[in-house]
Amino acid sequence: MSTRATYEFKPSSNYSIKQTFYIHHDGYESGCAFYLYNAINFLSRPQEDDFISSGFEPCGDGLMGAFYRGNRNAEFTQGHDAHGDTEFRYTIDCSRRTVMVQKKSRDGSWKTVGVFSVAEFVNQNIDKSWVDDFSPVIDNGSVLFTAGNGEAVADLLEKKALGFHESNPNRNIYMKRAEGLRGSIRA
Repeated sequence: MSTRATYEFKPSSNYSIKQTFYIHHDGYESGCAFYLYNAINFLSRPQEDDFISSGFEPCGDGLMGAFYRGNRNAEFTQGHDAHGDTEFRYTIDCSRRTVMVQKKSRDGSWKTVGVFSVAEFVNQNIDKSWVDDFSPVIDNGSVLFTAGNGEAVADLLEKKALGFHESNPNRNIYMKRAEGLRGSIRA
């Protein structure tokens, strides 16, 4: 039996619109955690020069597109109420980096299970057997990333830093960014 759910993303800026996705199966908490992990992993992949020049893609509204790109079974839909057969609703607030979990009760009303940070929700609910080389999700206050991707980006930042002469201020800037990422991972 499929457990259907909707995933609604509230944008972090006035320039984006709310977007909701429907997925026909694995809608319970571990499935949602897996889908969010896929999105965060997609969003935080190292991309050589473009990636390390601008830093990580801020969680913000990029997480909406990454959710769709990272989960082939995600379908665009009009909103939480567009599908009468869903058992779970997830509302992701991109500016606060939180997820509100709602479950349909026997009487058909929606009950809020709780509101969690995205990183905490994913790390606590994901079924690690579904992911090759699971790497915990980190929220360093401005971006969400997997620890594995964070290490890879830190390596790229260090490599870029070493390309500058010792007297060039860019060398220190890139080294500090690499150290900051590694500090977030160890925290």
